[in-house]
Amino acid sequence: LADEFRRHPPTETEPDLLATLARLRAAGLRLAVASNTGFVPGRDVHRALVRLGLRVDHQIFSDEVGFAKPSPRLFARLGTAAACGPAGIVHIGDNEWADVAGAVGAGLGALWYRPGRPTDDQIVGRLADLPDHPMVTGNRRVS
Repeated sequence: LADEFRRHPPTETEPDLLATLARLRAAGLRLAVASNTGFVPGRDVHRALVRLGLRVDHQIFSDEVGFAKPSPRLFARLGTAAACGPAGIVHIGDNEWADVAGAVGAGLGALWYRPGRPTDDQIVGRLADLPDHPMVTGNRRVS
């Protein structure tokens, strides 16, 4: 799988992703990636992020820290890296169990990324909606 990942790296999920991240950053938010990397080493994911032009402040990869989402230990590591408590972090992820339930269980805010769905209090259907989402605008950091 790692070889296939390197041969066919990920692409942007939405055409305005970089502009959205720039808006979040301009609003004073710090950005992080917290990813389960069981089949693909974190170093390969890091390289893919660089190729995509995604600039983030912190990167937490499960293969590097020794535990995966939904473990509260991974989310605690994110809080340590960001130098803030869980209440200051909103985690956005596409897996209801690992990302949303895991983050909420660790005391973080969480939004479920479900492309194409309407954005509401708990679901983000377009990443471009993040800069205006009340859960995000009320917090200092995003992951």
